[in-house]
Parts: sequence; C-alpha cells; structure tokens
Amino acid sequence: SLMKWFMIVFLVLLIACDQDTTTSSDIRTDWEAGSGELSDHIGSSDVDLFLSIPFSQEFFYDQQQLAELTGYQAPTGEWFAHNGQGMLGYTISNGNLLPGAFIELGFHLDQEEKLQFNHKVRIQLVELDSTLEPIEIIDEKLIEVEQIEPSYTTLYQSQLPEQENKIYLLSAEILAENGKVEDTLLGLMLVPAQELNAQLSLDQASYQSDEQAKLQIENFGPTTIFLGMHYQIEQKIDDKWWEVPLDLAFIEIAIILSPGDKHEQIIELTDLGPGHYRVVKQISAEGIADLTTLLGAEFTIE
Repeated sequence: SLMKWFMIVFLVLLIACDQDTTTSSDIRTDWEAGSGELSDHIGSSDVDLFLSIPFSQEFFYDQQQLAELTGYQAPTGEWFAHNGQGMLGYTISNGNLLPGAFIELGFHLDQEEKLQFNHKVRIQLVELDSTLEPIEIIDEKLIEVEQIEPSYTTLYQSQLPEQENKIYLLSAEILAENGKVEDTLLGLMLVPAQELNAQLSLDQASYQSDEQAKLQIENFGPTTIFLGMHYQIEQKIDDKWWEVPLDLAFIEIAIILSPGDKHEQIIELTDLGPGHYRVVKQISAEGIADLTTLLGAEFTIE
C-alpha cells in the first residue's frame, strides 16, 4: 500500500541519518585533539638582517671564503687540516650562538706521541660589522706552544659579550720565528636577536582530493631556522581542530634555513574527504632550545 511504501522510505532515511551521526561521533572520540589555535606566521616579514651578505650553513665551514671576506691569510694546510693536508684537527666555535655564549678553540692530534711544535699562536676575538669588516678587537693573546699532546689540547676559552645582533670572528694564526703566518683557522659567530620571524603558506586555498599541495616555509631572520620533514594534518569539525589519523612516513633529515631562505615540501591529500583542514609544522631557532613554535596553513578540500 502507499502508506507501507512511505514507512519503508522513512525507515531507510532514519537509518541513513543515524549512520551519519555515528560517523561524526566516531571522529570526535577516536581522533586526537589538534593543536588548538595556530597562526600561519610568527613575528614579522620586515626584519633588519644584521649580516648583509648572503650565506648558507656551509659558509661557516668554508675557511677559504671566510679568509677572503675578513682579510685574513687563507689557510695553507701546513698545520690545520684543510683539503686533505695538515696534521692538526681542530675545534673552533662558530655558527649561531647565544649572547654570552662560551667559546673555545683547541687542537686534535691523532697520534700516540706528542708533537714537538715550538710555535707561537696568535688568537684574536674580533667584532665585525654587517659586511664582515672589523670594528674592534675584543681579545688578543699570543700563546707559545712547545708541544701538542695526543688527543685534544684546549688552547683558548672565553665568553661572548651579552649582546644581540652581533658578529664575531675567532681566529688562530700559527706564526713562524720571523712572525710570518704559516697557517690560519677562522670561526665566524653570529649572535642574532632571540626571535623567530617566519611564514607557512600553501600554493592554493582549496584543492581536490586527488591533488598535491605545495607547502612553503620562509625564514625572515635574523635567527637560522631548524625543521624536519614531519607534518600533521588537522581537520576543523564543529569549530574544533582534530588530528587526522593518517599513515604518514617521513625521511629523518634536518632542514636548516638561513635568514631569507625558503623551503618547499609536497603534501599528499589523497586520503582526505571534503572539509576544512590545515597543515601543521614545528620550527625552531637553531641553537636556541626554548625558541620553538607550531605554524598552521589552512586549506579546503572541495
């Protein structure tokens, strides 16, 4: 009868509605809570970079380039390990450091017997300007080294001034009897303001589920940013963020972004249904343990 047909349709619709409600409830109870309110940026894009020359992480270890830019004699490999020459390994402070950081310079000797050295070593700690020109010599020592012990020998230890946005150079010059420089070792140190200024963005505001998204992180400086490949995707349901349980695998590599650098990463969307989402990534300032934040870039799946 017509009434019986209407009852069947009503029951089918009721069951369908009840199934939808159960699915929505399962999302709320089975998914882990998301990261709360997040921004896609931290700080400002208008940052005064106190080092005016472009540089990468490798720049700190390029002794040849450091010598050219700072006016010191280039390394020769006569003593310090350089281009497969030199018997002295070394430790020298360099890279991004905190205000007042402890700094050190020392020799590594990989042999069982002492090395008869009989040389003077001139050590300087110099403050530089944004173009790596010297401003002033903060500390200078002339150390006479008769012999070098096997393993490690500490030659110099000190502490940087308690100031931000400063550039320093630690140098060791091995001198001959006539005062001529036989070899040079340099350590460039940056002490940026203790802040993060960065932006997380996507190449589109909305996608189809069969597309890939391109995620970009840009570092405005002055600190160097440290991050990995890991990210999580969260969905907004009833004005609350939930972590989508995806089976994601990531290569364990460290990504280091110097001020002004950008990094791009492909985000897979194939397991996402229609809805409002965001990609969440953690970034940290290199060398500053407590300067870490989460950023979130929002998008929609049509």
